[in-house]
Amino acid sequence: MENMKGRPSFIPREVFRTWMKPVHLNKYVEIAGILPASFIARELRLGRPVRSMLIGGISHYRLLDVIARARAQAVSIEPPESQRISMTIEQLRQEQALIETSLDHQKHLLGLSRASMALTGRVMLQEAEIVKGAAPYKPTCGVYFLIKSERVMYVGQSASIETRLRDHAGRFDFDSFSFIEARMQDLDKLESLYIHLLRPEWNGRIFGPGGVATEECSAPIRLDRLLAVGS
Repeated sequence: MENMKGRPSFIPREVFRTWMKPVHLNKYVEIAGILPASFIARELRLGRPVRSMLIGGISHYRLLDVIARARAQAVSIEPPESQRISMTIEQLRQEQALIETSLDHQKHLLGLSRASMALTGRVMLQEAEIVKGAAPYKPTCGVYFLIKSERVMYVGQSASIETRLRDHAGRFDFDSFSFIEARMQDLDKLESLYIHLLRPEWNGRIFGPGGVATEECSAPIRLDRLLAVGS
């Protein structure tokens, strides 16, 4: 579609304001289905000549003024037929290239899907299907619980629970986990409360005089301090 303001995109910038003979304008544009030289002659016959400049005794015109007159009359402004044909051919070539690329991609997917079915018994998902089923990712900050045989064996905290669980996988023999999201500033308090409540085996105990383990679990905040704050 022709730009309704300024220079039409199919007209080179360097010729838009150049004074030229009417015949030289013909290779750049068509006005109302006719060549610029014919359009200029018609306007002259109707007593409304397009702005011109005498150069060497011959009238010269600018595409700028011809386009402005065409817009004032609300008539069509198009590339010349030869240029339109070239543009159409180029567009068809681009469409053909896109079709060929799409076919190659589909063949590639089909080959991989067949291999996947043979190897895993599952058809591969298309990229759009994968993206549609995606869930937003954000590191989970909170207190987590390692569980074995339906008992909480360890209570911990992390700004990224997922990362911490990977670290624990080779250290603790747990079969499931749970977690509570919490603000960073609340982690020590919340972890300590759950450690003192659940007394999980893997968190260990505080050692008293003589290296004897006490009943109090090892936690970021001692039980007596937590109780003093809550009282």
